[in-house]
Amino acid sequence: MGVPMKDMTSIDIQDAASDVQRISLAISQAVGCVVDGRPVAFNELMVLVGAAAELASDRAELIRASAERAA
Repeated sequence: MGVPMKDMTSIDIQDAASDVQRISLAISQAVGCVVDGRPVAFNELMVLVGAAAELASDRAELIRASAERAA
């Protein structure tokens, strides 16, 4: 890898924070639809699922980086 481990972890944390913001926004939009009596759009659900998957991936990368640093 061309990126030092410390910088990579920082990037992973920023990615995870961005994913959390996307999840929060998608949940807010879905809740707004329910409150307004509108159906939740498929696209909104897909954004939520995609962001959750990316967050899980970022979490796995952070765990891996922590394990490598501990070794």
